[in-house]
Amino acid sequence: MYITDRLAPLSVALLVSMLLSACGESDGTGQGNGGSGNDNGNGNGNGNGSGQGGGVASLCPHHVTVDNRVIGNNVYEFHATSGACFGRTEDSDDLVKKEVTIVPVGKNGGVNIDLIEMVGSGRLTYQSSGLYLFFAADVKNISDDTLCFDSRNVASFRNADDEEVGELGSIDLLGDTFSSGDLVSFPSLENTCIPAGETRMLFGSGGGRVGTDDLETLGHIELALDFDSMEGENNQYFPEALLPQEAVWTTDVVGMSSDHPYSQVGTFINMTDKAVYFSPRQVTLLHFDEDNYLMYDHLARIEDYLKVDEDDLVDDDYLLTAMGGSLSVADKYYSGLFFGRASKAVLHLRTCDQADSMVDCDYQY
Repeated sequence: MYITDRLAPLSVALLVSMLLSACGESDGTGQGNGGSGNDNGNGNGNGNGSGQGGGVASLCPHHVTVDNRVIGNNVYEFHATSGACFGRTEDSDDLVKKEVTIVPVGKNGGVNIDLIEMVGSGRLTYQSSGLYLFFAADVKNISDDTLCFDSRNVASFRNADDEEVGELGSIDLLGDTFSSGDLVSFPSLENTCIPAGETRMLFGSGGGRVGTDDLETLGHIELALDFDSMEGENNQYFPEALLPQEAVWTTDVVGMSSDHPYSQVGTFINMTDKAVYFSPRQVTLLHFDEDNYLMYDHLARIEDYLKVDEDDLVDDDYLLTAMGGSLSVADKYYSGLFFGRASKAVLHLRTCDQADSMVDCDYQY
């Protein structure tokens, strides 16, 4: 049995919006005091929900989060209240969670790999039925400068003899947004960056093309990382974080079919002194269990929340005005997709405050 790409575009339903409440900022480890996700071209967000260990499990009951955290300036975590959950109430019967050693290497012969270090083990989540694979790992910037990562990093699965038995591409980073250009004229933004001394999470999903038997006897993962150091005047932290508000998980969604029986609802608030545009390209939406194993990976979109076609959106739909402007995003989910019980939802946004329209904002990335 082999892990393969998802077979068809997912027809699923999960809304994401956050209502007003103050939130605190955390450090790079995600330890905040209130308030803080992805089709990256490798098959994320596709699947038929089969192989879930005897059909669709019971869905988590309605709840509202109160522990919402900011990681850096564009990653937001929403932690389920005590005893509550996202997705399924129990893990699928054939779910496998596996720790694995990560060996980082410079991509294309890169020589700057000594600027980072892996924190702990990597985390694999997959089903013994072999339909799909999730990957997560933590990486720390041990240099004196901001490091910005490419979104096409590659994980090579190696056996005990250091032979490759499979590969997972498009490993991305839940990183911060920095400007790598002229802030006055037209900045170029990087949203997969790690400030000096801080830790962020790498993740990936999709068709690893690796047999489940090989996963059981896996030796280590060789992770080819491509990143650059931002130095001097271009090393500018930008923009400021929005305020994440409460996230509401509910299974009582009016007008939803039995295949889409749940929703997660909320809003982002801009309390900065500048108007902020949201880039429409993608909002990564991830769900993790209490041990930070990835249980779900998809995209959230403005048009799904507004229930309109993308072509009908206008600039104002992407605009958060200064000192109180709000933005809501959503995504449609299929109830059988969650691998197991999740305790945390994570959204990775792309915003910019130097654009004249959402098209300009989108172009900057």
